Amino acid sequence: MPDLRVRDRDAALARPHAEGADADEGTQGAEGVGRFGRVTGSEGDRVGPRRPA
Repeated sequence: MPDLRVRDRDAALARPHAEGADADEGTQGAEGVGRFGRVTGSEGDRVGPRRPA
């Protein structure tokens, strides 16, 4: 799954979710890594927006 660095993880998840994609909006993170999420498109493709620490 590609990991995409974003400035605003919540906004990066909100748009695909609003358009019907399966966007995991739960708060996930790891110390020193940052907060990350997961989006699954209609064809099963997945990406992970991540806000660096």
